[in-house]
Amino acid sequence: MATKKYNINNQEEAIKYFITQMDIEMIEAFLDATKTYQDMEKDKFLSKLERVFQIFNESGDSSLIPYQGKCNSCYKDKIGYTFVGDYSFNYISIIVDTEKGTINDMFECSDFINKDQSLILNKKLYIDEFVFDFLTKLKE
Repeated sequence: MATKKYNINNQEEAIKYFITQMDIEMIEAFLDATKTYQDMEKDKFLSKLERVFQIFNESGDSSLIPYQGKCNSCYKDKIGYTFVGDYSFNYISIIVDTEKGTINDMFECSDFINKDQSLILNKKLYIDEFVFDFLTKLKE
């Protein structure tokens, strides 16, 4: 089996790669414990992200495919990625707020536009269940 080699030059590239691999331990190793992510302490954020990875796995996904895009409302033009399950096409959109390759914050985006407008997307997953519950009630 051939292994694909990845060049990881900074924290942003590492986090993007390890999210695609759903490798929570490596994400933990690369994130700064003194920062918050989505207004949560690192451990709480990682616990919720790991739950999302479990849902991807339970849906048959072995990896996530990243598609670059940007926020269309609250954080206008902030860059991030939609990570799409390789089997389920379930997805999550995450803004990766960086400066010179160093991550300042990561958080979900509810109004995300991808460069590739032809993406096939299934169910949107959320790091924070409260956001999911709130948005679901709005749609009812």
